[in-house]
Amino acid sequence: MFNFFLFIESVGSMVNISGTIYMSQATKENQTPMYKAFLMFSLSNLFLLFIFLYNGIIPLAILSLFFFMTSIQGVLNKTTEYERDLKITKIFYPIYFLFIFTFFYFHGIQNINWNIEIIDLVASSLAVIGSYFLSSNKINNNYAFLSFILADVILTYVGYSHGLMAFMLQSMFFIGTSSVALYNNNKTTVKAYFRLKRIQELKINSNNYDEIKDNNKLKFVLTSNVF
Repeated sequence: MFNFFLFIESVGSMVNISGTIYMSQATKENQTPMYKAFLMFSLSNLFLLFIFLYNGIIPLAILSLFFFMTSIQGVLNKTTEYERDLKITKIFYPIYFLFIFTFFYFHGIQNINWNIEIIDLVASSLAVIGSYFLSSNKINNNYAFLSFILADVILTYVGYSHGLMAFMLQSMFFIGTSSVALYNNNKTTVKAYFRLKRIQELKINSNNYDEIKDNNKLKFVLTSNVF
């Protein structure tokens, strides 16, 4: 028998995974994949918000709402069509929340559960902080990716301890994509570091004056790009 709510949950997870793949492709020079990632995150959290409310898991519903808010902030910060995306946001999302309100007004929320464990709270807090960092134009993305990695390491344990294998595998996948995103965000700095190391090993003489100038430039790159 077709399970509508399982279908919604599966779609939300797939959209969320698509977002992390886009996130891992972003670099300091190219933020377009990050825009697409935030768009995917905003949609996936709407799916998850509906599922968590339907199942009465209020803490996770609140968490999804926070993720949604930071995702919308990220979309508007990273877009090249601000007015267009702002207009879509003002039209589409109020309609969605009106649907949510109407559905649960007539259906009601079943088996409400307010319980949340400390380890879940820590992981959720790290994920929310990472989402906020990522959506901000004033904070280096490195902090966001590190927060995501720590959060998903904890969530991998949470999934294993509760026997949630799909959730555990998803969190492990997110560790990988966040690690790739962290590397891509520092690719220029990493390459500069190894080139600087090579240049410093060269014997200083009149024939490598240009390389000495490169050395000084690379020091500036290293000190200005890390965090």
